Amino acid sequence: MPSNYSYLVARPPPNLNVQLLKATSAISYQLSAISYQLMRTLREQLLNKIS
Repeated sequence: MPSNYSYLVARPPPNLNVQLLKATSAISYQLSAISYQLMRTLREQLLNKIS
């Protein structure tokens, strides 16, 4: 493994950091939206079973 590999991993270029940050925030937003939909659907199904 070349010695500059660890340097690249430790210090990625700034635009890569920005892209990673955008991708991570987009993924977390999608996950929270999906989990919200799941919770709402589960709650509706539970209420339908009870009534």
